[in-house]
This record gives sequence, C-alpha cells and structure tokens, in this order.
Amino acid sequence: MVCRIFEMTNRLDNKGFFVLEKHTRTKLRFAEYEQLEIRASYAGVIIAGMKIESTILEGSKKPGWKVSMDSSTEFELKLTCSTIEVLEAVPDLQKN
Repeated sequence: MVCRIFEMTNRLDNKGFFVLEKHTRTKLRFAEYEQLEIRASYAGVIIAGMKIESTILEGSKKPGWKVSMDSSTEFELKLTCSTIEVLEAVPDLQKN
C-alpha cells in the first residue's frame, strides 16, 4: 500500500485551511494476513485515520497486528496480519 501522509497542524493559512507539514510518501507491506475486509466505492480514497494495535492471531496463535483505516468517504479497511513493514518513506514534494 502506498500512502501520502502528512501532519495536520492546528494553524490556519491565509485562506482558512489547516497548515499541513511533513509530507511523506510511504509504502507499507502487511504480510501474512488472516483477515481482510475492504469496503470502498472507488479507488484513490482519502484515509482519515489508521489505527494499529498488537493482537494474537486467531489461526496461528502468534503475536500480530490488527489494523483499521477509515475515511470521510465510503471506505473502510480492517485486517489482521503477522508483520507490518515500512518499505519506503521519502519526502513528498507534491504538497496538494
């Protein structure tokens, strides 16, 4: 999964929009997943939040991760997996 992420500050610009900083293009890999649920009406969604929690995987009884993502559009993702890897994290110069 490739994401463009940033920090939304509590400051406003001259147009009244929140100032966004620390723009980064990040590639994540969720490996050996046991559960995967995706609800989406189209590609290219804007993820409003991502929650990652440690868990015990049901099938293998080994430690793993429970991941959930949501958005203000019709998108939701839930999965459990054994590992999460950050494959790439580079400054994103396209800040729009």
